[in-house]
Amino acid sequence: MILRHLYMRSAVVGATCVLLSGCASSGGRRGMPAWVYRPTAIEKEYPRRKNFVGLGVCGGAGTMDVMSRKQAESMAVADIASVVEVQINDTIEDHDTSVERNGRLLEQSVRIQTTRRVVTGMLSGVEIKEIFFDERTLNWHALAVLNRARAGAGAAEAVAQRLERGRGVLAGLGRGPVQDLVALRGLDRMTTELDRLAVALAIFAPSRKDEAKRAIKLFKKDVAAQRDTAQAGAAVRITMRSHSAKRIPASLRAAASKALRSAGFTVVDSNAAGELKIQVEVETSTQVGSMRIYEVAAGASYALVEKGKIVLEGKLAAGPTSSSRSSSEELSRTRSLDRLAARLEAGVAAMLNEEEKPVDE
Repeated sequence: MILRHLYMRSAVVGATCVLLSGCASSGGRRGMPAWVYRPTAIEKEYPRRKNFVGLGVCGGAGTMDVMSRKQAESMAVADIASVVEVQINDTIEDHDTSVERNGRLLEQSVRIQTTRRVVTGMLSGVEIKEIFFDERTLNWHALAVLNRARAGAGAAEAVAQRLERGRGVLAGLGRGPVQDLVALRGLDRMTTELDRLAVALAIFAPSRKDEAKRAIKLFKKDVAAQRDTAQAGAAVRITMRSHSAKRIPASLRAAASKALRSAGFTVVDSNAAGELKIQVEVETSTQVGSMRIYEVAAGASYALVEKGKIVLEGKLAAGPTSSSRSSSEELSRTRSLDRLAARLEAGVAAMLNEEEKPVDE
């Protein structure tokens, strides 16, 4: 698949260059660098067995149009990034289809996003080797090159940086099982990136892969051991409050409990190490016409607390997606709180994963 992608990409570049040469006479090429219209010139100067090559083209107003020139350069760098992403993702898809986070298989979109972060960290060695403005077509052309050895060095440096940060997290454990489990869960994405960086090393710096692989394996073993210890003590009780004296439906507690358990916490009624405090907010408005209509919207704020310290917190505002209208106030309230349950589960899960909560209000 990698070879097919590279072949198709080369064919597109070649077709573009043929198109340019077809539109320009030999006189029109005067002063134009060969790499703009002849792919073989690029291969001769920067052979692909040693380099990644990217091309970028952007229309501009003239030689003083710096923004268009920079855009062409960015496109050339992005061209390189796309090839590196394909090589890493294809290798992982072929040889490592069981990458997991939180006990479940990662989705393809998460894999791709993670790979892009990894690739971004490897692009520090990219050089813009050539830049040319075509007065005839008013196009900026940019040629970017990333030496494969430098890409491997960048991957090795990225592994070292992530391992250093991860060991710092491990060294800071011991504040309490709830805080420790939250911190350890924060390492999930890092370990996924380390897996991809290990693949990058195998592709671009084979001589460095064994040492990095051993270090990554030891780090993941330490994380797993510490996680087991933290999970054993990470018991959380749920407390729910509302300014209204009316009963809070059990569905809200069940939703919050499900999110906690999915994240590895134990939910208890007593002897808890931490507490998930949930404040339910209910807003009611009344419309009077041919009949009285009650519109109720429900939201909630929540915080994970241990030893009196807020570890994580989040909020779901009451809004249109959580509201319900009826001639019965109690029916509107019940429907609105039932809708809140699903939002609460998603919101607490997002908080525990330290992700942005769903935008649904």
